[in-house]
Amino acid sequence: MTWITHAELRRDTPQARQLAACLVQGSGSAGHNLVWNLFADDPDATRDFLYREIAPGRFIVVSARPPAGLPEVWTMTSKPYAPRISAGDDFAFMLRAQPTVALSQPGRARSLRRDVFIHAKKRKGGPLSACERQAVALEWLFAREDRLGVAFDRERCGMMRDDTLTPKPATAPRARMQVADFEGRLSVRDPARLTAALTAGVGPGKAYGLGLLLLKPAG
Repeated sequence: MTWITHAELRRDTPQARQLAACLVQGSGSAGHNLVWNLFADDPDATRDFLYREIAPGRFIVVSARPPAGLPEVWTMTSKPYAPRISAGDDFAFMLRAQPTVALSQPGRARSLRRDVFIHAKKRKGGPLSACERQAVALEWLFAREDRLGVAFDRERCGMMRDDTLTPKPATAPRARMQVADFEGRLSVRDPARLTAALTAGVGPGKAYGLGLLLLKPAG
């Protein structure tokens, strides 16, 4: 069973205030550390959740097991997550993701993963305009239609913002991640693929609050 949780870090207890200090450290891994606290009952478990920080200290979490956050630290509501999705359904969506492209490397089995904005900048030979960044990001999103089992409404989708996330104290540029926030409309083509994407996530960077596709009925 999959679970969806709305969790908010309390600010009125010593235990919560201690954790809240993570939020002002300026590290992109702070949210990850806080969400791991919700699953501290099993220190040997691997990551089996996606999350998005919707406001400082407020998270939406989709997980393979119910969270076990301490009540003196968290205010939480959890319920089983079993979206009812049928072919032809229309949804509004939100997605925070790290758009990347896989580049083949001569003589190597593994491809090189590069940020799509950096790749487009190198191909252009100069900085990208805001419109060009939008186009590059949406091209990445629309290319995922088939694997997500959806059809995006191209006239109603946009990159609302893009930003740089530093997951840990960066000693090299590669430690930084370019993040894009997408919003728009989509129609369901393959319910099974879309259902899988809602729990598996979209793109890399899932440990840092990326990849959680959020839907609500259009209308």
